[in-house]
Amino acid sequence: MDKKTILKAFNNHFLEFGNDLMNIFPNDYDLKTTYTFLEGLKKINPKKIIEIWKTWILKHYKREIDEGDYKFFENKDYGYDMGQGSNSKLLVSVNNFKHKCSRLNKKNKEKSMKYVQNLSKLCEIYYN
Repeated sequence: MDKKTILKAFNNHFLEFGNDLMNIFPNDYDLKTTYTFLEGLKKINPKKIIEIWKTWILKHYKREIDEGDYKFFENKDYGYDMGQGSNSKLLVSVNNFKHKCSRLNKKNKEKSMKYVQNLSKLCEIYYN
């Protein structure tokens, strides 16, 4: 598979994940705003989302993702990884999202983790 196909699959799967989350949280306007932003980013700079995934997700949490350890992410303090205070608005958004995900039922937590695992595998394939 060529890189262009992998990138397209990654971006489409990422937005599919976002759609699923919006179906679970239909009144979450922050989530809708983020989704709209990411849709635009995909059109303007298709590589940006996978670059962010590699740098901020895969680099730090590969082991936990591979193990499917969604409880790790529920209990994780992201302040250290994001640099306490330097990205306070982003950190608030991450913590709000973490709180929402902690309220998911087990089936949706496992489904979300599967999305994260698939996205991580596509990212690894893209960069290797």
